[in-house]
Amino acid sequence: LRDPPVRGGRRGDWTRVKSGGRFYPHDARVNEVELEDIWWALSLICRYNGHCDRFYSVLTHSIMVAHMVREPELAAVRGRVDLNVLTRCALLHDGTEAYLGDVIRPLKKYLPGYSYLETRVARVIGRRVGLGDSLAKLNPAIKVADNLALAVEPRDRKSVDGGKGVTGGVERGGRRIIKKNRGRCY
Repeated sequence: LRDPPVRGGRRGDWTRVKSGGRFYPHDARVNEVELEDIWWALSLICRYNGHCDRFYSVLTHSIMVAHMVREPELAAVRGRVDLNVLTRCALLHDGTEAYLGDVIRPLKKYLPGYSYLETRVARVIGRRVGLGDSLAKLNPAIKVADNLALAVEPRDRKSVDGGKGVTGGVERGGRRIIKKNRGRCY
């Protein structure tokens, strides 16, 4: 990925954010990141590229992942970490989407430029909220919880695959890791 040219002292174009400021994806700066902008945007971005009977936000998904990483069943995966820091990282694991938009998984691997920007913006967000580079290199428990959510969200939202989701459901010790939600995702 080639960086865009510098104009007016900044690299690339900018996008307006909810707080009224400008955000330059190719030239992200810590002082331009606001949590309110992230929460606002994530609450309005629909999961599954919008293929749901009802709106299902990336923010709702992020909250679910934050709850899941605290589950005892993920203790071995998460290792010895501060649960509060891990929870904050889980809440922001898709925070870059507030600035870069959501790209569905089947496409991400074919868009190396997006991954490059995502890592850069994740570092900036992490530094802004006191998490350092933790968002650029996620704890394995967050990745597992994110995948578990991907498996159970369609099932719990009554998907057209008969409610099987990606893996047919995820249960631990006879109980569900997350509560059932209503709605339908395709």
